[in-house]
Amino acid sequence: MQFEVWAPQADRVTLHCEGATRALERDPDRAGWWWGEADARDGTRYGFALDDGPVLPDPRSRRQPDGPDGLSAVVDHTPYEWRTEWAGLPLPGSVLYELHVGTYTREGTLDAAAERLGHLAELGVTHVELMPLSPFPGRHGWGYEGVSLWAVHEPYGGPEALK
Repeated sequence: MQFEVWAPQADRVTLHCEGATRALERDPDRAGWWWGEADARDGTRYGFALDDGPVLPDPRSRRQPDGPDGLSAVVDHTPYEWRTEWAGLPLPGSVLYELHVGTYTREGTLDAAAERLGHLAELGVTHVELMPLSPFPGRHGWGYEGVSLWAVHEPYGGPEALK
């Protein structure tokens, strides 16, 4: 699997992947980008160290199982197959509901929220907008941390629950 990170000020970048380390190469065609390959599969934990500094999570990570400061994890989306042809509803006359996954149900998960969507429909809601799902420290927060924007907060159910 190929790993990439943008670190324009770094003199060295090291990939830490499942206990092994590997020096990444500076990409001569893309200013500031570093890349390298390592054996990895769904769930493999990894991070990057810049100039022998601490191991940091991937800023473009799709999964942060231990929160925004922990190691990143590889997500393999290829096995997922959409089970519907649904393409949305027209916006005129819509009733939107902005939903915070962590506070909408006692469980605070995507699965629990999905089970209660019928209640919103009974109220006349036609569209649901999810508030930020990005990882944040701890169990409760708003998701506006500004890090790991492509990952889903693990206590909400992670990337699998969002599917």
